[in-house]
Amino acid sequence: MKKYSYLFLALLTLALTACNSDDPQPNTPPQPAEEPGSPIVVSVDNDGKADGGHTFEMIDETNFYIDDIKYTKNHLGELMVSGYHKSFFEGEAKLISALKYHGRELKVTSISNGAFSQCRTLTAVSIPDCITEISDRAFTGCSQLASVNIPATVTRIGSDAFQGCTSLPATDNIRYADTYLVEPTDNTLTAYTIKEGTRYIGDRAFYNCQSMTSLRIPEGVETIGSQAFWECKNLSSINIPVTVSEVLLNAFEDCDKLTHVTISCPSVGSWFNNHPSIKEVTLGDKVTTIKESAFRKCTGLTTINIPESVRTIGSNAFQYCSSLTTISIPEGVTSIEGGILWECPKLTDIYCYIKEPPTLPTESLITNNGSTTLHVPAESVEKYKAAKGWNFLKNIVAI
Repeated sequence: MKKYSYLFLALLTLALTACNSDDPQPNTPPQPAEEPGSPIVVSVDNDGKADGGHTFEMIDETNFYIDDIKYTKNHLGELMVSGYHKSFFEGEAKLISALKYHGRELKVTSISNGAFSQCRTLTAVSIPDCITEISDRAFTGCSQLASVNIPATVTRIGSDAFQGCTSLPATDNIRYADTYLVEPTDNTLTAYTIKEGTRYIGDRAFYNCQSMTSLRIPEGVETIGSQAFWECKNLSSINIPVTVSEVLLNAFEDCDKLTHVTISCPSVGSWFNNHPSIKEVTLGDKVTTIKESAFRKCTGLTTINIPESVRTIGSNAFQYCSSLTTISIPEGVTSIEGGILWECPKLTDIYCYIKEPPTLPTESLITNNGSTTLHVPAESVEKYKAAKGWNFLKNIVAI
């Protein structure tokens, strides 16, 4: 860097003098390689000088450069990685963990929106394990970025965080930023293998992979990004493993041939509502919650199993499932919200194994299809006939 050129020349002169000396040089043991994400704490004295060979440049009271990377102090007194010095920065970004400055230690917790966006000189990023969030477009357009580590502490990666990072390595025709699946290198294949250890499937990761017919998502994946499978026109089946905790908006939008869905994670959100092509849903024995509107307007749905592990069924969970003819509610369910089977005109039978009728919200019905037969344990028939929301059904019989 130009601003350190005089110091560099002085050090170079000393080094050349030492090398030309006739005196034997001491053997310097090799230093161990620094692990990606290792903590880097920088102290700055009252004169603005950083220790450990780091550089420090103050912009104002809340913004400054450390090693040509910009940090900003937020209202919580934490630091965000917020940019880079466009005149000087190049190569690897070794992000610090904390700054000791004016008697305070400021911890780095996030990489802010667009922090390195379009930084075409960035080749590698070392992210410390104090970082919890990588925000939207953080590395968009970093076309030379070839290496990045994402520590386990990161719980959120924003939209398009690694879009256009075409130098990232690929495995089995899929490009990754460490544990984050960015995109296929070829979107014309019929099948893809997601590598073990993947934690995130990015926004629009498989967008327009119209030849893909099925995909196994391995355990370990935690988040499926927004529109991750948008316009996968021939995708016919998908599994959601037990480790998934979040499926973002419209992840399976325009998957017109998606007919079979397997879900194993504990909480099922409204990820597949308004998917008319889905005919069969298989829920695993780890599922405990079916959330509000989970399968609303799945007009082609004919078969769903609700396992014994389920405890809660949210409101409108199967509303407008106009092809559903029968459903079983296991004994372990303790909470049923209103209208779960509203507007299901072909529903002929509900098998409910709960002995004590669950209390429904005020003025709510289990279904508005009065011709549906409700099958309950023999000792519970009279209880259901007296229970509000259940007694709308005139045909309540013993299982």
